[in-house]
Amino acid sequence: MTSRPREAAALVGLAAFVAVAAGMPWLLGPARLLSMSLAMIFAVAALSVVVITGWTGQTSLAQVTFMGVGAFVLARLMASGVGLPLYLAAPVAVLAAAAVSVVVGLPALRLRGVYLAVVTLGFAQVMQDAVFNNSTLTGSQNGLTVARPVLGGLDLTSEHTLYYLLLGVLVGCCLLVAGLRRSSLGRRMISLRTTEVGASVRGVALVSTKLLAFSLSAGLAGLAGVLYALEVQSVGPAPFNPLQSIFLLGLVVIAGQRGIAAALVAGLLYGWMPPELTRHFADSTLGPNATNLVAGVGLLLVLIGREQLAGLAGRLPRGLGRSPRRLAVTPEIARNVPA
Repeated sequence: MTSRPREAAALVGLAAFVAVAAGMPWLLGPARLLSMSLAMIFAVAALSVVVITGWTGQTSLAQVTFMGVGAFVLARLMASGVGLPLYLAAPVAVLAAAAVSVVVGLPALRLRGVYLAVVTLGFAQVMQDAVFNNSTLTGSQNGLTVARPVLGGLDLTSEHTLYYLLLGVLVGCCLLVAGLRRSSLGRRMISLRTTEVGASVRGVALVSTKLLAFSLSAGLAGLAGVLYALEVQSVGPAPFNPLQSIFLLGLVVIAGQRGIAAALVAGLLYGWMPPELTRHFADSTLGPNATNLVAGVGLLLVLIGREQLAGLAGRLPRGLGRSPRRLAVTPEIARNVPA
């Protein structure tokens, strides 16, 4: 499928998702509406994984940590000591998450694959222990309360109003990511996925492109943290455990990792599935651990499937497993060939 039909299919899928999601508040009860709201929030976080891992090939295990940075900065700025309104505190929180990502982006200039994954996981653990669990920095050992404001005609204390705000932000982020993919910056990011040497030969500035990729993905994750703080109205360290980044990455990889649809599917699996299974399996441990189980098993199946397909392609007869080589006949050779 060429790029234009693929983009058209993605837009049609996004429109179908919006049409279905727009009717949910009138069909779902409060508990399931909360699950759907969380699914849309984590879909925004999953978009950050698509940008950094699906496009550039950088394995970051700190995306949920960047969510925590956005959530905690918003809570501190909106607290009584500072008292910034939401429309000022939210952009600062997103920029703070993007700025913190530079600390991770600098090692990425020389690291890839498992080495970068270890560095980002270590960074996430340091943030969890030294910042999120530090009551001196976060302001409260039991978490911070976030009050939903009224923005003009938008009363965010209403669950339905906040739901449609989340839906609008998710759609905006999807369109932003789709536009970024078509831009020259998006093409430079994608060129890093295959080979950095080849991208450098083609004139791609590796340092600036990598740092921009980390900053943009962390900004999306920070925005998801802002939305999460507004939805749950409380910010604590537990939801931003470093292991959650592994599970989010696993779900995005299972869903395809390179497109908007992968982020939407991963968000639904991460935000919707655990509460639903918990309700159906109240007497079992399956419900609370459903996301972890699906991410782990699914990621193993994806990796094993890729290895099996690669081995199968290698065992195919010549000409079936790969495209046949075509020999170009130059005009000089053609003239010397007898009729």
